[in-house]
Amino acid sequence: METDLLGTNKNTMIALAKLTETIIGTATTVSGLGCAPNSPAALNVVISPGEIYSLQNIDGTAYSSIAADTAHSIMKQGILLDSVTLACAAPGTAGQSINYLIQAAFSEVDSGAVVLPYYNASNPSTAYSGPGGAGTTNNTVRDGTVALSAKAGIAAVTGSQVTPAADAGYVGLWVVTVANGQTTINAGNIAKAIGAPFSGTAAMLNVMNAFTVSPTAPTPPAADNSTKVATTGWFYNAIATVAVAMGFAVSLTPNGYIKFPSWLGSLIFQWGLGGTADASGVSNAIFTTAFPNEVLHVISFYQPKGATPASQFTGMATGAITLAGCKIFTYIGGAPSGGSTPSYFAVGR
Repeated sequence: METDLLGTNKNTMIALAKLTETIIGTATTVSGLGCAPNSPAALNVVISPGEIYSLQNIDGTAYSSIAADTAHSIMKQGILLDSVTLACAAPGTAGQSINYLIQAAFSEVDSGAVVLPYYNASNPSTAYSGPGGAGTTNNTVRDGTVALSAKAGIAAVTGSQVTPAADAGYVGLWVVTVANGQTTINAGNIAKAIGAPFSGTAAMLNVMNAFTVSPTAPTPPAADNSTKVATTGWFYNAIATVAVAMGFAVSLTPNGYIKFPSWLGSLIFQWGLGGTADASGVSNAIFTTAFPNEVLHVISFYQPKGATPASQFTGMATGAITLAGCKIFTYIGGAPSGGSTPSYFAVGR
């Protein structure tokens, strides 16, 4: 019977609708429907193919022999297969601009009207043309489509124009701004409407909302090397262990150092002040941290207040360098300088 075939279509529609609701919820959502300037450029914009998902009656009107069902609502999909061009005229007053709201709505359209053959019980060999042989047509397609329009705001002094609100049943997608004297629309005149329900945002929010219960899991042992879930507790302890194991250390003080891990050569950079030089200009510098293996290079610095570079010389006795420190010999004008406090920079490992 006719209702058997129609019923399968209806049941398929309901099944897909419920799956859609599970994924994106029941709020109106769009996918695709991008907005770009016309090519060649003109006072038009082109809306690309896409879809709109909207909560609607299962059947707002009768579907052939299937009665209307306005007691139940499901998510329906309206599909736009071809691009649509919308005109956005410029205002006629100098110094003014106007905002157009590109809005979309779900629309259900019955089409494909044809005269169908009907069973003739009184003469089965001769079918009726249309119901009862009246020759009237029947719609054969119920399309879910996207209704689009460019809703004009009120022109006002440029910068003060207001974007109009979407009409009932519509959602705002894009705002196109056109100024007086403008003859073409470019990408800079197009902006996404505030709150435009594009599917990327809606789907992500729905997934995020599903995890507001803060799921938990057992924390594995510290040295676990399996496929178990790494909880925040395990990760926190592991990070602390890794930081120590990697060998990084730093002390950013006047007498400080930076230690690098073994896989970076176990290098140590350190700096600091030596002791006050004695009368012979000798300062004992004790490194901030002793080098475990060797000293690669040490340089010293000293410039007393008021002295010029040409009148001083800072030297260092390399033979006095140890893993723990060194001696710094300071000379001013070729003579030992007592009472100075030189600084050093050392590299080792």
